[in-house]
Amino acid sequence: MRRFITLLCILGFTGPASAAEPVGFFASLEGKVEMATPLAVGAYSWHAAQRDGGVQVGDRVKTGLGASAKIVLVDDTLLHVDEDTELEIQTFHIGAAATKERSIVRHTRGRLRTLVGDAFGGETRLEIHTPTAVVGVKGTDFETRDASLPGRDRWRMCLHTGAISVSNSMGGASPRPGHCVFAEMGRPPSREFPNPDVPFEAPDTKQPKEGDFSEPVSFDPPPPASDDPNDEDDLQIFELPDGGSGTQPPPFSITAPPIP
Repeated sequence: MRRFITLLCILGFTGPASAAEPVGFFASLEGKVEMATPLAVGAYSWHAAQRDGGVQVGDRVKTGLGASAKIVLVDDTLLHVDEDTELEIQTFHIGAAATKERSIVRHTRGRLRTLVGDAFGGETRLEIHTPTAVVGVKGTDFETRDASLPGRDRWRMCLHTGAISVSNSMGGASPRPGHCVFAEMGRPPSREFPNPDVPFEAPDTKQPKEGDFSEPVSFDPPPPASDDPNDEDDLQIFELPDGGSGTQPPPFSITAPPIP
């Protein structure tokens, strides 16, 4: 998968990627991570994501509780997907068009950290669409996070480095690095405030792929003992501290074959 994505760059493909072209891959997975490929308008087929598996335009990704994923896009954009999160790769441009035309990731639940890439000769023009605002970015490290309250659909946008613009139908805001703004439906983005959290990073621990272990781990128990309590093959004579003697079963150990 990585070789195919690299080939797209070498051959100079440019323009919007089709639904049949991979625009990224899962670099790491932790816990329950699922993805869905569109079958028809509004219809999706969900299945377990695979490490090094491709991600295409139109695909949706969601993580369960305690799960996370790291997705690398073809322009070197890195998506850190936190637990209980859902997103969709809505559009993505390859080649020179990536720096001019909008590529869109729709983030509908949870927490997502985005580090925008520049593999196509310049910074990708990427937008993250949330239910309450659009975050326009270029060459930036930032997070979008669902921070809803009861009866209030609210999202928090935090900038780590670079620059972002947060906008909706009511107005816009551009927080400084290390600061956040809230965006709600029917209200302009809030004034900036210091980021209360450290940047999220999906762990590098990975679920094993099928075939990672060529041999199953097995244990060889000791041979069964004889029913005869006087069978000397099953007993060992040992010296007691007072000079007497006693018996004990032979020692054994459980070992597993080395993993190649």
